[in-house]
Amino acid sequence: SKETSLKLPIGGRGRVIDVKWIQRDPLDIMVRVYILQKREIKVGDKVAGRHGNKGIISKILPRQDMPYLQDGTPVDMVFNPLGVPSRMNVGQIFESSLGLAGDLLKKHYRIAPFDERYEQEASRKLVFSELYEASKETKNPWVFE
Repeated sequence: SKETSLKLPIGGRGRVIDVKWIQRDPLDIMVRVYILQKREIKVGDKVAGRHGNKGIISKILPRQDMPYLQDGTPVDMVFNPLGVPSRMNVGQIFESSLGLAGDLLKKHYRIAPFDERYEQEASRKLVFSELYEASKETKNPWVFE
């Protein structure tokens, strides 16, 4: 078989996250190495969330031009909420809201998938209760409005 190797460029860095050995026949073995590379995001990069949402970085603004919360905290990323209902991925709203509450309350959450098995509306109830607590504890009513 012909040589079809791809090489990591000189100076290229990354962490090996997976290796797969694929043997099609006794003389044809392929090794596939997956390398994770961290790099600065740039215009044109595609980003995807675990809720099926995806988008393209269209603009990168200086920090002073970014939207910010009432307490001055800058926002990292803005996405169009009109895409949420049409794609049925409300999980991203729950997750980002719980992330905000966790940041304000200095808490971390580990939630099993399909937590509705515990009770009806379990995800929504958790997010609402944590946002309410964060609103009261930080005296920021906008958190729960």
